[in-house]
Amino acid sequence: MAKAQLKYLGDSDAYLKHVISIWGKYFSTKKVLRGFFDQITSDQEKDLFLRVGSFYRFLVIEGKHQFKKSIWNSGMSYIDDTYKYIAIFSLIEALDTPSAYVDFYQWLHRNKKEIEDSPETQLFSLLDGAYKRYKSEHGATNAAVLFFSRLDQEDQEFIQKSLKIKGKQRSLKQLSQFLYDIRSQFVHQAHLVLNFGNTISVGRRKGKIITSNMSIADLCSLFEHGFLKRFGHKWRTQPVNSADPKGRAAD
Repeated sequence: MAKAQLKYLGDSDAYLKHVISIWGKYFSTKKVLRGFFDQITSDQEKDLFLRVGSFYRFLVIEGKHQFKKSIWNSGMSYIDDTYKYIAIFSLIEALDTPSAYVDFYQWLHRNKKEIEDSPETQLFSLLDGAYKRYKSEHGATNAAVLFFSRLDQEDQEFIQKSLKIKGKQRSLKQLSQFLYDIRSQFVHQAHLVLNFGNTISVGRRKGKIITSNMSIADLCSLFEHGFLKRFGHKWRTQPVNSADPKGRAAD
């Protein structure tokens, strides 16, 4: 990628300030965070770090949906929750979705020799397998599954304890897919995000009773932790109360 295309890396000092304003609490000093940024191996990854990190500040932390009628702001806070939720999952997708996206038809053309050489009776079986492989490369849900799988064990357990489907605890993969599906229901069907307020909520999604004790603030914390893990953070991703000399959060 040409340097000219690395817009955020080209102005790294300015964008790093936005990142530090959010993630500074996870490091003992700004210098330690800067060292973490410097160890990211490629310019493309550094540019992604700055872009997603600063956009998180703009869209989620600083961004807020406000009504002109002030009474609506307290009574319809789920509107702001919806905007933040969609922004967070857009950023999660940006972290792990291949930049060179192709649709399924284009992907088949890249692999057409395998299809052309197969007996006609095996075509649908082959296509089914091909579609699964395609989804593993370009499926947006996979970005969410991968993102949450990187979290520390305590964060993964928090998700499993906070979200129950039909009263039962589910696997992290199932819950990651469920969380992404909430995003998709808004994007494709305009279903608002209603299960992430500041109190326990009980609702229904696709005919299933959902119990949620997770707030948007909790989801923000999980995103901040997963963002660091995505770029190689190897220690506990908790805010630093007391840190070791290298700036790692104390266990």
